Amino acid sequence: MTVEAMREFDEILKNDAQYAYAYVGKGRVFLAGGKLEESKEQFIKALKLKPDLWEVYSFMGMICDRERDLRKLSKITTRLSPLTPDRQFFSIIWGCLTV
Repeated sequence: MTVEAMREFDEILKNDAQYAYAYVGKGRVFLAGGKLEESKEQFIKALKLKPDLWEVYSFMGMICDRERDLRKLSKITTRLSPLTPDRQFFSIIWGCLTV
């Protein structure tokens, strides 16, 4: 299923390399497979195209938590804070810090 998903995202990007959500999708597939570096690369591409994608910051926070990089996690939460409603923001951060 993940190979099929990656093919779909690659096909989308062939037609529209500026479609940020395809990069998000690829990043999520890599993240689910434990490929953190590849996941980060895709999320960064998405953020360059659409910097207000709060979901991407939450995924990046999960990666930082898995890597135990609390300094980067702190920077991400600072960026994420104004993009999300309070309830969502705190539930995302709480989830990242308690995993």
